[in-house]
Amino acid sequence: MFRYLLVTVLAAGCLLTAAQTGQESGCTGPTYSVRITAQQLTRTPPTFAFLVTNLTDSPIRKIVIGRAPENSVDTEVVAAAFNLPTSMASPARWTGIHAIGDDSALVVYIWRTTDLGKGIMPRESASGFAITLPALPAGQRKQYAGAREVVQTNFKGLPFRVDTADGRCYWGFVGADLLEH
Repeated sequence: MFRYLLVTVLAAGCLLTAAQTGQESGCTGPTYSVRITAQQLTRTPPTFAFLVTNLTDSPIRKIVIGRAPENSVDTEVVAAAFNLPTSMASPARWTGIHAIGDDSALVVYIWRTTDLGKGIMPRESASGFAITLPALPAGQRKQYAGAREVVQTNFKGLPFRVDTADGRCYWGFVGADLLEH
């Protein structure tokens, strides 16, 4: 019995360590080498501005918010109508889109640049990334998708992934500065 328990604990520890270091997803993380903070600007409609800080040695070329590292759960955004942006803003020479997975009902928010001079350079921060979500009817804070309760995202704690010019990727969790309700 003890031997079985020890093997189970060791195996679980290896899986947890792999997920924490990002080995399974091919990315480094969770990391402090890239930081993303969402600042809520308005309540109705909910608008969020994002500050991205790059402490890596290579320019950031792509940002994805809402994509969880492999083997994690309940950290992604369900593609309910109130989580689909009414607008996404981007800095000059960046484009922003939202995408819904082919095999899921999850949404991600993506910004990318193809201009080599417009990545977020090492040891710099960039703003100009923003998302406006639909206003909810008064008193509504959630919907149901089947039996699952779905709430409008405030981006706090959502996973992010960034890709850099040297082909590496990093992941972490969005910090947030939210308006009090």
